[in-house]
Amino acid sequence: MRRELLVLFLPFQQTCGFTIPGRPFMRRKRLSPLSGTSAPYETTSSTVTPSLLVRPPHVNTNAATNNVTSVETPPKITVYDNVFHPAVCEVLRILSLQGTLRRDSIDTLIFSRPPHNTSALTPVEHAIHSALTTLEGSTHNPTLTEANANQTVVEYWFREEFMNIEAHVDIDEVALEEIEALIAPEFSHVLYLRVADELIGQCPTCVFPQTRMGWSFEGADKDSKVDLVSIPAVPGRLLRFPGSAMHAVPCPANRWWLTEEEESFLKEEEKDDEHNDEYDSDEEYESDVERAVLLFNTWSKEPRDVARDYNTMKAHKLARLVEEWRDDYGTNAELLHCLPQELWHQVSFSRTKETAPVDSVAKIALMGDEDRRLSKDPIVHLSSLASSDEVQQLIHHDAAPALIQFEQLPK
Repeated sequence: MRRELLVLFLPFQQTCGFTIPGRPFMRRKRLSPLSGTSAPYETTSSTVTPSLLVRPPHVNTNAATNNVTSVETPPKITVYDNVFHPAVCEVLRILSLQGTLRRDSIDTLIFSRPPHNTSALTPVEHAIHSALTTLEGSTHNPTLTEANANQTVVEYWFREEFMNIEAHVDIDEVALEEIEALIAPEFSHVLYLRVADELIGQCPTCVFPQTRMGWSFEGADKDSKVDLVSIPAVPGRLLRFPGSAMHAVPCPANRWWLTEEEESFLKEEEKDDEHNDEYDSDEEYESDVERAVLLFNTWSKEPRDVARDYNTMKAHKLARLVEEWRDDYGTNAELLHCLPQELWHQVSFSRTKETAPVDSVAKIALMGDEDRRLSKDPIVHLSSLASSDEVQQLIHHDAAPALIQFEQLPK
């Protein structure tokens, strides 16, 4: 394990080719991004036709537009840059990947935050805890402390593929299955660890801050205003938003504006990739990083049937492992902690000025069945209040988050 510590002291570019032999990810059985059926939650989009993954030719992320203005941070959504040192991001990526391979699973894990923990935290867990502790003491946004007192449980997982994730809310999956209840975390977070050069400006996280738990509008037959916040993936960036807010990762970034033919083509490609994954179990896994993220939710109550890492390891072996972690990363993995708060940079948002609805219609696919998405329709149609060019410019921006307003079209 000490080889990872060397990354802290080596030039960052030397870590980019790190690969680990072993078996590929065992896919987590969850609601498929393509349907409401049980299917691997992780699929790869790497074989999608390159022409569909490139930024539209008319988009210039450096160009100014008279209809784009600055705006204050949307309520309860915060974005910070420079949260972790780049080398620490790479160590966290390696450790997260090793954990996935060791467990032969990408299931989410949980831990209790100090002083509520009864077992030692792993280095990755210490890193997450350090970021949450700094967030709670943030002078940038004092309101963050209001709901933090009871958020003692953290659920987390890792992903490094850029794949299409339909609009959804992270929930207690077992509660939905057993008691038909939708229970969401208090806050959700995305820590961006590494992004492939060719995907810069191509793989944002999209949050619908006012659309909670599902896509249920009381006035669904009337025009309803819908806010969308697009957050570009930037290494070292931390995104925090309400856990009940609908969110998605469109792949490619302009997926919601594709024609029916293009969408059909992508779905077929994804199904082929899913099928091919079933025959890769004996292949050697090599890390092909596209969009490496560490995702974590804070809960006041543990989600059902989520395991803790090393929960089956005997006490004496775990104690020996904790000593190794201390030698490698310092007490409580202090070498992997986030940077001091004064070095964080809170990122401002841009937005388009409101105009009349235009003909550009976004088709937002919702994850899961009706009980989960809270909508009879698996797809909602939104008309932007800005031109298509302006919306695409904001969606494909390299770094700046954007607030874009839509109107939901009648059924």
